[in-house]
Amino acid sequence: MQREYQLKYEIVNDLGEWEEFTNLVIGDTEINIGEIEGIGSESLGIDSLKRYATFTVHNDINSNKTVQPTLLWNPFQISRRARIKVRTAKSTIPYIISEKGGNKNYIFLKNIKKIEAIDILSIDDEIDILTPSEASLILENTSQNNEGTYLYFNRIIKNYETVSFSIVINSSELDIDRIEIEGQNRDTYFVPNIDPDTVEILGYYKYSWYPWAKGYFEQLYFSDTYGIEYLYFPKEDDPINFPYSIESTTFQNGGVTFKFNTIIPEKQRLVIALTFNHKEDVVIFDGYISSFESIGYHEVTYNCQDLSWSLDVMAINKTYPKGMKFWEVIKQILIDNNQIQFEFIYNPLDTATLTNDYKVEEQTIWQAIQKVSIAKGWALHFRYDRNKNKQVLVFENITNVSYVTYQLNRYDIIGDFNFRGDFSSVRNVVSVIYKDSSTGRDEKIEIKDDNSISLYRKNRLTLGKDVTKDIITTNEMALNLAQQALNDLKDPKVYYTIKTSLMPKLKLNDELWYLHPNISEVPLHLRAYSIVHTLSVNEKGGLECYTSILGSGKITYKVNRWLGQDTNIADNKDIIIIK
Repeated sequence: MQREYQLKYEIVNDLGEWEEFTNLVIGDTEINIGEIEGIGSESLGIDSLKRYATFTVHNDINSNKTVQPTLLWNPFQISRRARIKVRTAKSTIPYIISEKGGNKNYIFLKNIKKIEAIDILSIDDEIDILTPSEASLILENTSQNNEGTYLYFNRIIKNYETVSFSIVINSSELDIDRIEIEGQNRDTYFVPNIDPDTVEILGYYKYSWYPWAKGYFEQLYFSDTYGIEYLYFPKEDDPINFPYSIESTTFQNGGVTFKFNTIIPEKQRLVIALTFNHKEDVVIFDGYISSFESIGYHEVTYNCQDLSWSLDVMAINKTYPKGMKFWEVIKQILIDNNQIQFEFIYNPLDTATLTNDYKVEEQTIWQAIQKVSIAKGWALHFRYDRNKNKQVLVFENITNVSYVTYQLNRYDIIGDFNFRGDFSSVRNVVSVIYKDSSTGRDEKIEIKDDNSISLYRKNRLTLGKDVTKDIITTNEMALNLAQQALNDLKDPKVYYTIKTSLMPKLKLNDELWYLHPNISEVPLHLRAYSIVHTLSVNEKGGLECYTSILGSGKITYKVNRWLGQDTNIADNKDIIIIK
C-alpha cells in the first residue's frame, strides 16, 4: 500500500478563531492515544485514557513571527487550545487478478472498484502464455456499478482464455469511517445517523458465544479459542468470490437503508466503509497546551493534553447516594462543578447502579468521574465525533462496543514484528464454590488443564461464594463458569508490537488481523492496548507518518476481571459493586 498525507496544525488566536501554524512545525510530533491494558482491574490508571501530544515549532523568519510563549501577545500560551488534523491525500493497493473469458467482449471484476490503473499482463490460451500484443487483445473501456467493474475489450474473449491483470485501486482502508451491521437473518437493514456519499463492504466476521450467568458476569464472552474472538474475512483477500454485496442504498429518515444480495445470518457482522466525495480532515488530536520547553530562542517544544485538562482541577466535596446510576453520578459531578461546556455521551438504557454511597473528597473532577467509570469496568474518555464536529466525553463499555477490524498485510508493517510472552496471568486449575439451589448445601467443583500445567506449572484460581452468591446455583452453571475462566487463563498472554503507516481512526481495543507465515499458520488477532501516532517532518520538508501499536491476542478485560475475582485476594479489593 502506498499512502501520502496532508497535515494541518491549528491554534486558537486572540480573536478566538482557529489559526493555522503548520509551516512553523518541525521535527517529530508524537500523539499518545492512551492505554487500556489495565481495564477491568484496579491497575487501570486514572490518566490511562487521556490523550497527549508533543510538537516543536520554530520562528518564521520570513514573516518575522516568533513562537516564544514568554511574549504575552503570542498565541502559543499555556491553556491555549491546539489541534492537529490529517487527511490521506493518496492511498492505493495493487492486485494481480486472473479471470476466464466467457465468449463475450467483456469481463466483470466483482467487488473491484475505484481503479486508478490497470494493465493486461498475459493471456493463457491453454497452449501458450501470450502477451497482449501476441493475443491481439486491447482494453478499450471500463464501467463501474455497486457490485464491481466491467472491462470491455476489442474482441471476444474465448472460454478457454484466461486473462491476467495488474490493477491498482484507490483505497482508504486504514482511515475511513466504518459501521458494523449485525446479521439478523434478513437482507435489509436501516442504520441511523449516517450520511455518506458512497458505501462499500470491507469484510465480515463470524463469532459465537453463549450466556451463562448474570450480575458480575453479564458479559457475553466470545469464542473459547485463545487469541481469536471471531474469524474475519476481508473482501480484499478474495474480492471475486466474496459472498456479500450491496444491491441498493436508500437515504431516508436521517440514515441509510441497505439491501444486500442475500440474507445476513445471525452471529455474522458486515463491516461497511462510509466514504465522502469531498476530502475530509481527521482531527487526530484536540486539546490544550499544558507546558513548554524552549530550545534556545528559535525553537519551542509544546506539550498538550486533551480536553481532560480542564477537569484536572479540584472537585467540590459531595456524597452521591447509592441507587444512582453510574452515568447519573458522572453527569451530576460535571454539573455540580459547572463543567457543561462539552457534551457527555452515555447509554441512558444502562441501569447499573451504585450499591454504596460514593464520596468525592479532596480530588480532581477527572479523578472523581474516572473512579466511577473504573469501578464499572467501562471507559470514560474524550474523542472526536465526526457527526457532531466536536470533541465529546464518552462513557462506554469499551470491551463490548462494536469492534472495528483492520486487516494488515506484510507490506503494511514498517520494520520488524516484535512479540513477547508473559506467564504471570496463567491459571490452569479453577475452583468454584457455590450454594446449590436444590440441596441448600455449599458445593465445590474443580477443573484443570493438564497441558497448561505441564508447560507453565500449576497455578490456581478460586471463585468463592463472594463471587457466586445468588449467581451460580447449579453444578452446570459452576462448570460453565470454571470452563470460561480456564479457557481465558490457561495460556500465557502474548504481546505484540508493530509499526504501520498512519492509522488516524484506529481506536483503543480495535482489532488488527495479521498473517505472517513465518510466525503463525493462522491469522494473529492483535487487539490494540496502546496507540502512538508519530508525524515526522525532515529537514527537506518531507513527511513521514506512522502508528505504533502495543497489543495482545486476548481482550485484556477478560483476564483482568477473572484475576480480580480471585477469592484468595478478595480482602484487598475496594471497589463499587455493580448490581
